[in-house]
Amino acid sequence: MTVMGVLTLIVAVVFGVISLVQKIMGVAQPGFTTVILLLLIIGSFLMISLGIIGYYLARIYDEIKGRPRYIISRICGREEESK
Repeated sequence: MTVMGVLTLIVAVVFGVISLVQKIMGVAQPGFTTVILLLLIIGSFLMISLGIIGYYLARIYDEIKGRPRYIISRICGREEESK
């Protein structure tokens, strides 16, 4: 979700530059580009935020399971008792 949000933000910035150039040249449609540009920017920030929240929820879920982060296969520093 975060990657899609970043991609949408990039598209919104490119679209914003294009609409600004069209506005300067005098060929832009009034009102339409502003609404679409605002929707793209707000949507991209929402998707980025949802992706970050999802990442933290996944981390919390992994911590709640109570599993160790790693398993030690042998004890270091002690002699083996099976001798």
